Amino acid sequence: CNRFEVYFASPELKKFPAIEAVHAFLRQRSGLSREELDPYLFTYSGESACTHLFEVSSGLDSLVLGEAQILSQVKSCHEHAIEKANEEKDILAGAGGKIVAKMLNAGIRMGKVVRTRTKIGKGSVSVSSAAVELMIQRALQDLRKYPAKL
Repeated sequence: CNRFEVYFASPELKKFPAIEAVHAFLRQRSGLSREELDPYLFTYSGESACTHLFEVSSGLDSLVLGEAQILSQVKSCHEHAIEKANEEKDILAGAGGKIVAKMLNAGIRMGKVVRTRTKIGKGSVSVSSAAVELMIQRALQDLRKYPAKL
């Protein structure tokens, strides 16, 4: 996987303090300074966050178009968020809450719809399978150049 994403909901009326809290947590956990980490962070909120999740779940926003691994990761995240939320009434790390759980569930549904109605999952659906297909194509081209040597 080439990225790490955080989805959260906050009761804050102004989104900046909540986003800054998440960024501070990531800096603390990574040991990187603001200057080192911030160029690699991007933030979506509201409808833009949902659109991004739908693109990711559908395999549209991945290294290999149609990659299915991301959808299974979203499913796993959803299951984890629900499991944690049901264990205790207190807010726990990893607990998504109702808003995030609904958003992840909608992302899963969107990913399934896109895969059912399109051919996005056909062919290479991971970086490794794309690499193998490319290697086979190139090897066959090389073998055709020298048929007498076989």
